[in-house]
Amino acid sequence: DGETGPYLQYSTVRARKIFQKLGQDPAALRDSLSQVPLERIEEFFAGEAGLELWSLVHFAGRFREVLELAASGFEPTHLAKYAFQLAKQFNLFYHHHHILSEPDETRRLLLLLVADLVRSTLEEALSRFRLMPPQAAGNLFIADFIARHSLKPVTGPDGQEGWSWRFDPNMWAKLDRSVMSGLMDGGPPKVEIPLVHIYGDRSAIISRRKEGGPSPLPPHTLEIAIPDSAHHIMIDQPLALISALRGLLSVWPGPAAAG
Repeated sequence: DGETGPYLQYSTVRARKIFQKLGQDPAALRDSLSQVPLERIEEFFAGEAGLELWSLVHFAGRFREVLELAASGFEPTHLAKYAFQLAKQFNLFYHHHHILSEPDETRRLLLLLVADLVRSTLEEALSRFRLMPPQAAGNLFIADFIARHSLKPVTGPDGQEGWSWRFDPNMWAKLDRSVMSGLMDGGPPKVEIPLVHIYGDRSAIISRRKEGGPSPLPPHTLEIAIPDSAHHIMIDQPLALISALRGLLSVWPGPAAAG
């Protein structure tokens, strides 16, 4: 348990398995909702137990609102906190209701529709968490470690406890690339010190260079490609990266780097 990436993935897989065991497409269940009398739906959401169910449905329905809030304020932690809370509410729902063994067919249908709503919302929320530039994480446990240690607990202006990035979340909006662009006028900048560039051989940025794009690196730069790695080498091939650094530091700077 806890506010971690694997907890979200676990909750999503748990929701998916409900429909795998059912052996039925959730879309077909949604089509059946129109055949349920309104009185049965009102009965489903009545009382204390119904209030718990309605709270879960309402919270899952707030996804777009939270997504817009996170995007407008450059604060993806809003989305992270929402996804964790939704996963916790779903797991309570899962433990309180024996969905597939529910004898009342109408009630079982409504429970399945609630589970499907949460499943689709969690899947969409998880799809928003990605590396930049985008790539699949070669080692999820490393990506999860980085994600956990990139957040810090904070108290908001309203006194509510929450989370925020350890770095400035508005960094990309403030970043001025004009200086770098100016240095590139007339070719790569002149660099007097030894320079090494370690990169993943499947990096999206490197692929643009292979397609004929300009290189920002001086011609004397020593370049080391890490095989079977995209842009984020430490996540894809951590041991290969460490080996490359150790081998490099044992001999560098040498003639290849100083030339």
